[in-house]
Amino acid sequence: MPHFPKPFFRKPRNCWCVQIAGKQVNLGPDREAAFQRYHELMQTSPSAPVPAATPKCPTVPEIADAFLDWVKQERAAKTFEWYQSRLQEFCQRHPDLTVNDLKPFHVQEWVNSRKGLSQTSRRNLVRFVKTCLTWAVRQGYIEKNPIALLQVPCAEHREVTVPPGEFQQLISAIPDGSFRDLVVITWETGCRPQESLRVEARQKGPCTKEYQVRCPAKAAATKTPKTDGKLSQLDAGVKVLADSGIPMTTKTMIEAMASKGYWTSPGGATPHATLYSAILRELQKMGTEARFGKADRGQFKLNATVK
Repeated sequence: MPHFPKPFFRKPRNCWCVQIAGKQVNLGPDREAAFQRYHELMQTSPSAPVPAATPKCPTVPEIADAFLDWVKQERAAKTFEWYQSRLQEFCQRHPDLTVNDLKPFHVQEWVNSRKGLSQTSRRNLVRFVKTCLTWAVRQGYIEKNPIALLQVPCAEHREVTVPPGEFQQLISAIPDGSFRDLVVITWETGCRPQESLRVEARQKGPCTKEYQVRCPAKAAATKTPKTDGKLSQLDAGVKVLADSGIPMTTKTMIEAMASKGYWTSPGGATPHATLYSAILRELQKMGTEARFGKADRGQFKLNATVK
């Protein structure tokens, strides 16, 4: 029996489509107008059954549709919404662009057109498109990712300190007691909100501002002491704290140790974030024997036991 193409609705793109001669045609979001357009296309097309389409390069919207179908089945609903809104915006900008014709500048120009975005938001837009194309390669839809070499912007390191007075105003405006407790616990411990939701009562420590979470024991790594006379980043941090005598943020510490010649970054994009993580690891591992102590949110001081 002859087979004729019929319109179908693509929910991720919010439009009616029809497959003619192996090419997916966008008929628009309105059903009545879409079917009118469909009949016009069929009148201009041969009345004979549509022959089997020869292999061709898929368009970027076609790959995005297939990827979104997969995300909807395999990932959380919120993840699907994030990918759908961003990819749909990019596909509307290039509705007929094939994967072979896709170039890195297409993505870069789209990102640049979004004014007022933070560095992290720009990074996410690039990652959304690159992830979609990488998935298509793994699934066999395309042979290679045409934007594989497109550089992904670095994420921003956000170091925000909320003063105690401002924090009191914040929690006084929260009517729900349970949510207020969650905010207070997160503030007092310095952990992330998702980490606060996972802790249990049995993990409560003797101090009101800590939880004791046991991690699997790891074999202690043997460090080779430096023999070139240069200070490590942590040692330089101790030295600048001792010099200043006041609490400092890791960003201020990096600037101070560089200006005094104690330590300079070998080329890392965010040395202050690396120092922040290293200090937290020392605090977690050594406890009261650590050389550093927390003075305030985002600020560290020298432990009183350090001479």
